[in-house]
Amino acid sequence: MNAPVSYASLLPGAPEMVIEEADAVLRRHLGFSLPTELAALWRICGGVEH
Repeated sequence: MNAPVSYASLLPGAPEMVIEEADAVLRRHLGFSLPTELAALWRICGGVEH
């Protein structure tokens, strides 16, 4: 592994329900959906600690 500190800071993927809720809020308030690529990233990594 080339970046162990960065890897250690990654949070687990977001639950599908959270992604669906974020998509629904975007559609309701802004009129567009969550980009497919961003939803895919959130399934893998839900953000970082730092």
